[in-house]
Amino acid sequence: MPRHLFLVLLAFVHVVAGAQTAPDPTLDEVLARLDQNRIAYYQSVPNFFCNEHVVSEMDMGDTRGFMRTVTDSVFRLRRTVVKRVANFEESRSVKAINGRALSGEEQKIQGPSILSGVFGSGLEAVSTPSEACFNYKLKTHRSHGELERIEVDFADLPKEERGPDCPQFEQVSGKATIDPVSMEVIRVERHIREHQLFPGVLGPWTWSAEYGQVLLGDKLFWMPVKIRSKARQDTSAEMSSSGIARREGSATIVGNGHTTWSFVATYTDFHRTQVSAHIVAPMTKEATPEAKPDPPKP
Repeated sequence: MPRHLFLVLLAFVHVVAGAQTAPDPTLDEVLARLDQNRIAYYQSVPNFFCNEHVVSEMDMGDTRGFMRTVTDSVFRLRRTVVKRVANFEESRSVKAINGRALSGEEQKIQGPSILSGVFGSGLEAVSTPSEACFNYKLKTHRSHGELERIEVDFADLPKEERGPDCPQFEQVSGKATIDPVSMEVIRVERHIREHQLFPGVLGPWTWSAEYGQVLLGDKLFWMPVKIRSKARQDTSAEMSSSGIARREGSATIVGNGHTTWSFVATYTDFHRTQVSAHIVAPMTKEATPEAKPDPPKP
């Protein structure tokens, strides 16, 4: 083998070996980076609107069969800051249902059941403050020595170990998938074994959000571009086991008692909400009297 080729190959081996031995990030390091990215989003994301396309389905599992609704809306996110805390208000205007455009009055109709709050708080479960609420397990995945993706599994801590500001204990479990280069969450999934889907209707519920880069103005943001949800009634579920509340009386039966609800919401064509303004003529400033010279002294 020629000497120069041998040196090139040897250098390549050292590069690969170095990549393979690079240490994986720790859980504390991952959570710290996620905190930085999430706070930066809270501080800088502008008000925006986009297209929302929702395919909602209900399978009643009996002779009444299957229902499917397609809803197109304009989705809006409004950000306000109160005492240095960012608050997010989600709203939507329904444009069409099953391809039929709505009149002005019909646009007040609420769309199908969808998941609210993901754009503002969907990443809160995987954060340093939420260590008081969840147990985390870090997983790293490599391909040919390169760190390919990072995963953080999370689950509710036992009720007696949870902090006072934690959300309601529901035996939540889930997983966040993280891009190792940007340290941005690219997918988050949550599962609840026993959730109150509607009054008197209980069952397992799983939802997930896929995140993508969205250009608003001249800045890129990572935000949900697809949200999926699936829930199923379970008449054997007991609220007492999850600690929510003990169910009184008989459960509401939908279909055969194992009805499934699902939807897929897709978000496209993002735009900043432009604030209209007009020029106001400056107020006329009152003339200041000119100072009179002092009279000559005798």
